Amino acid sequence: MTVYYIDFEDLSYFHEERLQVINTKYKGNTGTDFRFIGDNADITLYSYIQMVHSWNKRLDLKDVPKIKFQDILNRNIKLNNDDFLEISADLWWALKNRKWIEGLNIIVGNCFESWVTGLHQFEAWNLHDTLDFSVLDDTHLANRFLYVFDNYDKNCEKMYPHIEWVPTHAFLHEAVSVMQMEREHNTWIKRNCPWYDSSNKYIDTIRDNILNREKEYKYTCLLGGMKEHRINLLEKLQKNRLDNDGILGTYDVGWDLRPKGEQKMTSDRWTLEDWVANSKLWISMETWGIKIKDNKKFIPSSSITEKTYKPMIFGMPFVVNGGEYVLSSLKEMGFENFVDIFGDYHSIDHYAFTNSNIIEIIKDIDNIYDTNKNKIVDACIHNFSHLKSFEDEWWSNGINNTLERTH
Repeated sequence: MTVYYIDFEDLSYFHEERLQVINTKYKGNTGTDFRFIGDNADITLYSYIQMVHSWNKRLDLKDVPKIKFQDILNRNIKLNNDDFLEISADLWWALKNRKWIEGLNIIVGNCFESWVTGLHQFEAWNLHDTLDFSVLDDTHLANRFLYVFDNYDKNCEKMYPHIEWVPTHAFLHEAVSVMQMEREHNTWIKRNCPWYDSSNKYIDTIRDNILNREKEYKYTCLLGGMKEHRINLLEKLQKNRLDNDGILGTYDVGWDLRPKGEQKMTSDRWTLEDWVANSKLWISMETWGIKIKDNKKFIPSSSITEKTYKPMIFGMPFVVNGGEYVLSSLKEMGFENFVDIFGDYHSIDHYAFTNSNIIEIIKDIDNIYDTNKNKIVDACIHNFSHLKSFEDEWWSNGINNTLERTH
């Protein structure tokens, strides 16, 4: 089995305005224009091939198998029955015509995000400019069509049963890497969280932190990018006068709400000791699926990112506001989701209901925390230990097993 990246000879196959959107987004992240074609073309960081070949650096096309797009159109290619052709979700969205996939094995790679249509960061743009539900219309023409993305939502399978939906567990891999690199003494942790120790002796720190340390704050909540469910929680916290009872804020563009602590911090991806050691509850604001009322279209999303894995790494209880399957997915992967402590707080109907329940948990967190300390300790130690038990190659093995199985 070989996965080939599709090498486009020119840009005539794409909508020009969509390429401009991709370039603007990419340039905002990297500071350089996106190179769409040629031997030096950029392979988006969201591709399956990028993840397999190189985790933390940009990948050159010369390092991966590739096939010219014109050869695909002319069927001037020799592929084995188990070979795949990959195109990134960005370029798939920008294509003018997708019927050429007939009879082929196709991968659309969107490995770090959960979106199944449009751009993987479309919240930065006008929603209707980047959403395009037709991107999945021709997928049934392929022999096998895999959508490799960071999404656990089973609604995808219900809506498009002919597509093989493959979650990448990208942020689980990132969390495992953070903990493993600590043992090699060359890490993100040592640079940004020097107080932390991911060895087994940290279990004693987790136990002592929960059982013996007095907490000044009821919760820690890093809101992340500006989205409706996060704005809704902030408004509810302010309305209930709970916004000053926790470590609340974000470094993302659009907000003016820095979390308490060292102001030299510039990213929610880092963690201050106070956010863990001086707080009782971590609130993870993941991403919800998007419902478009006009045409009743639905984009499912149950992603699990660093927002949820961080309290596992650092040994804290957490609640999550996210897509329909976020809590059940955590349980299926072997993690404690704290429902037995905080109750059935997560609503699958609307994020506002979940936020209201989280508000009630915050109001009662002192009582919940004090009466359930031993259960909280056991759950936090379990999550820390279980996270450490994953092998670094676990994520890629899962994807490769899907590719290699007979359809």
